[in-house]
Amino acid sequence: MAVLKRSEPAILSTRDLSAGRKLLESYHHVEGFYGLVKYLVRLRREGAIENEVFEELVKRASALFIEAELTERIDKIIENKLSPEILLDIFQ
Repeated sequence: MAVLKRSEPAILSTRDLSAGRKLLESYHHVEGFYGLVKYLVRLRREGAIENEVFEELVKRASALFIEAELTERIDKIIENKLSPEILLDIFQ
């Protein structure tokens, strides 16, 4: 197995750290959504909630998940395309 040797240590920028943090947040967000739906399915199977309630809760959870994902993607695009100075000019 080939080993890549570096002559200089890797330096991470704050942008790299921010991207990693956002990726981790997104992962937790997906896992949270998955856990919620799994819990709702269990409640439905046990008869604790009716079909109509189950369907409405899944719709709401899905809508919130999609909204959060879209917001995150739009924020990422804006962050990558606009400098802080341009953002300050836009929102003043």
